[in-house]
Amino acid sequence: EWKGCGIGQFLIKKLEAKAKKSGLNYVLTRTHNVRLSNYYIKSRNATLIKKIHLGSHESLILKWKI
Repeated sequence: EWKGCGIGQFLIKKLEAKAKKSGLNYVLTRTHNVRLSNYYIKSRNATLIKKIHLGSHESLILKWKI
């Protein structure tokens, strides 16, 4: 019902603003959602840092500059 409403994008922008205000230059995140990781790669120019194999799932660690 809430998918595609921009809530996630709003939260990421808030996170980036708060991190930048605190003097941080990068965001690191971990997700198992391939669609979300592709979104970060395209919209935030994120880099895949590491893949962690967890049985039948894969966890992806991404980093991007703010």
